[in-house]
This record gives sequence, structure tokens and C-alpha cells, in this order.
Amino acid sequence: MQKVIRLVVLYFALAGLVAHLSALTVYLFFPGVIYKVQERMVERFNDSFPMLAAMAGTIPVEYDLESELQQVLPPWQPQAGTPMSPGEIRIGTRLFPNLQEAVKALRDGDTLMIGPGIYEEAFLLTASNTRIIGNGAVHIRNKATGGKGAMVIRGHNTLIRNIECSGISVSDRNGACVRLEGKNIILDHVYFHDSDQGLLTGYTPGIMRIHDSRFVKLGRGGRAHGVYVGGGELYISNSIFAAARGSGHEIKSRAAVNEIRNSLLTSLSSDDSRLVDISNGGKLVITDSVLHQGPGTTNGDVIGFALEDNKRNNQLQITNNLFILERDGPNYLLHTRQKYDLSNVRGNVIVGRDASGSSEGSITFPDRKKAGIGDYPALPDRTDASADTSGLQWQ
Repeated sequence: MQKVIRLVVLYFALAGLVAHLSALTVYLFFPGVIYKVQERMVERFNDSFPMLAAMAGTIPVEYDLESELQQVLPPWQPQAGTPMSPGEIRIGTRLFPNLQEAVKALRDGDTLMIGPGIYEEAFLLTASNTRIIGNGAVHIRNKATGGKGAMVIRGHNTLIRNIECSGISVSDRNGACVRLEGKNIILDHVYFHDSDQGLLTGYTPGIMRIHDSRFVKLGRGGRAHGVYVGGGELYISNSIFAAARGSGHEIKSRAAVNEIRNSLLTSLSSDDSRLVDISNGGKLVITDSVLHQGPGTTNGDVIGFALEDNKRNNQLQITNNLFILERDGPNYLLHTRQKYDLSNVRGNVIVGRDASGSSEGSITFPDRKKAGIGDYPALPDRTDASADTSGLQWQ
């Protein structure tokens, strides 16, 4: 009898150990499962006990994303550029009836000038060292070519300036305003929004620079993002990335070097995922920027680093930023698979609770009021379009 009792005790002890180890594994490596269980428990509590939920403050607040965007983002201002007639399209002195014919006529080193207007066209560019310049309010929308995007770029060293693009969607759920298949691109003062994706590249895109630009309400089904870079080097300055949707990231990059400076990244109340996902690691610099994790984001991580691949010489520099962590659930400023040197993750201001342990060397506040920031959705603006633009020309 005693032997049976010992076996029963041993069984329950082993079962308890296995259960605890399993729970710990889920907590450490699959935190999203914990969040979803927690969220469903809160939802059931709200449905079953509405009066208690109201007293406990667990009933979700109603948000209005469009209103938030209007409050937080200044109106888009196209650049006047060279005076041109509406619908005028030219290369030098040659005029063209539409964008497709003009782009086909581009030769290496040419500049395409586009006059104000709405262009429901898409094109494939094969020439190199070209410039595509919008003058006034130039809006390309609602058309994709080759099932890829509105502007498919196979040439090298391309500059696109002062172009608005929207309504780009394809059956593969990754239609992009710009699909880069060549190398080296500059996006200067562009406004990409309400599409599957803003910028999508291949594995060897060279150097990509994004300056004084705006990427808003982009993403689809967790596989398209505001920006999705497959390699190379990515440099972002004085730009806004806001309200990615469908569990998309504002910025997803496999580039070896990633630098984000003087920019605003915010979820607001969208159902985005991470603000920054540097999938394969490498060098990551984020400085002098505002990163706001909103209440509706589907991922607890603000920044994900080397979560898919970890074979590079990884370096982190995250300094002098403002982080506002307002997700309904745990917030992780930085999520990595292994420990890194965090000596250069410092000098930030963190509003809200960071569960990742990345707040050492930074100033922390429990909420907006204590930090002296206005009520939600107010956000400071650290973008400065007048900053140095000398790096925006190909040598």
C-alpha cells in the first residue's frame, strides 16, 4: 500500500513539474499566447459581470483612428516644385500623354517631371540613375503592374520625390507603392498610405534612404508592412510611420544596417504589430525619435531584434528617444532571443511600464500625466524636415 501511495505522489510531483516547465516555456518563448489568454479572460469577465467590469475599468475604451490621425499628424503638404500644368508629364522638353509612356522613354540619367493631378496608372522603370519628381499635388493611386506595385523599379540609383501613393493592393496581399527590384533608392517627401505596403524590396536592394516622408495605414494579414526591406542598408530620417494595420509592422527590415533618426513611429489605436522588427539583427540605431505603442496593437513588443536569424555581429544603439507604452497588456520595449550589450540603450524617456528590463540608464514615468505629456493621443513631434539633406544625392 505504501508503495502505491509513493507512486501516486511521484506521479503528481512529476506531472506538476512538467506542467510548471511547460507554463514557463510558454511564458518565456511564446508570450503572445499568455496575452491572448489574458485578453479572453478579460473579455469574458466584461461580458459576464458588466457592472463589476465598469468599476474595475476593464471595459475597453472606444477609439477613433481617423480622428486620432487628424489630431496627431499635420496635414500633408505637397511641395510646389517647378510650375507645371495639371496632368503635364515631361522629360526635358518632351511631353507624354501618360506615365507609362514617359517611364518607358526614360534613359539612364533622365529626370521625369510630373505635374499636379491624380494618376490611376502603374509603371515599370528599367533605366538607372533616374529621378521621378512630383511638382505640386501628385497622387498615384489604385493601380498595380505585374501583380507587384504602382512603381516597380528595376533600375539602380533611383530618386522619387514629392509623390503621394494610395490604394495599392494585389491578390498576394503585398502590393506596394514602390517595389524595388534594382539597387539603391531615395524616397524624399513621399506620402504612402492605405495600401498593402509602402516599400517592398528584394534580398539585395543596396542602400535605401527615406527622408521627410510619411507611411500611414499600411499592412495586410501580418505579411505586409509599412516598409519591408529584404537586405542592404536602410536609413530613415525625419519621417512618420503611423497606424500599420492587419498585424503589420511599421518597419520590418532584414538589412544589415538600420538607422532611424528624428522620426515618429506610432500605433495609435490601430491593430499593428511591432513598431520596428529587425528580423535578422545587424546594426540598429534609433535616436532622437518618438516611439508610441498604442492600446490596440496586437504585439507586446515595441522593438524586435534578431528574432528570426542571429548570425550577424549585432550592435544596438537606442538613445535619446521618447517611448510611450500604452498597450492594453504587457509592454516590452526590446525583445531579443539572447542577451546583448545594452550599454548603448540609454538616455531615453520611457512612459509606461517596460517589462523587458531595458529601462536601466533611462528616465521612467508611470503615465502621461507624470511625464507632462498631453492626454491620449497627443504626441510630441521630433521630425524636422529642414535637417541636413546632403546625403540625398547619388554621388
